[in-house]
Amino acid sequence: DWQAYPDASALYGWGPHSRRFAFVAGRERPQLQIGQWSGPTIPGSIDAGISVHDVRWIDSDHYLFIARRNGEMGAEEDSWDLILGDIRGSSTILASAADDFSYDFALVSIVAGQTAPSPIAALCSNVETSSTEPATTLDTSDWQVFRHQERGFQLSYPDGWRLEEHDSWVGVGPEEMGEDVQWGVRFFDSSDTTIEQVIGDVGRQFGSDRTEARECV
Repeated sequence: DWQAYPDASALYGWGPHSRRFAFVAGRERPQLQIGQWSGPTIPGSIDAGISVHDVRWIDSDHYLFIARRNGEMGAEEDSWDLILGDIRGSSTILASAADDFSYDFALVSIVAGQTAPSPIAALCSNVETSSTEPATTLDTSDWQVFRHQERGFQLSYPDGWRLEEHDSWVGVGPEEMGEDVQWGVRFFDSSDTTIEQVIGDVGRQFGSDRTEARECV
């Protein structure tokens, strides 16, 4: 029923291994919508009226997006959140910033095939999830919070993980896996910096010449 949204604007591609796509509809109160081939359109994991940008599909059921909460529209202050949403309507804020930011994710594994059960490892999975599975909510109540005061940046990560801060990025990883870095977020806004350079920075910072890396998003 795409035709029911004549004012639809940004269209965010097809979800992998699925017949779903994301788009934003409405001008005064924009709403993230999930369209389905031969199926109903359902609301995305964010309230109407909140500006949504840069939606990226993770797998058939999950997607990342940046939401801007505008102080002029009732929010406490302007802020940008990186949010993990799913087609069932639940959402988890992964990072927040006082200014607009771009995001890249990189998974760096020291030992080939060695992974740890973690929220980020689950995001990088390419396994198709059945739409009949019950919805699950990620419990982040015991997560730690890293704040970069100068840049107005906030990052949440599981309790017990170690954190390494560099001049232009921060990386976190599970302590029990030694030098394995699960994910990193870059701070800098440099048009000539590629995801390969970010991955290289993460690998060098954690001191390994046996680093395998791949881009998840």
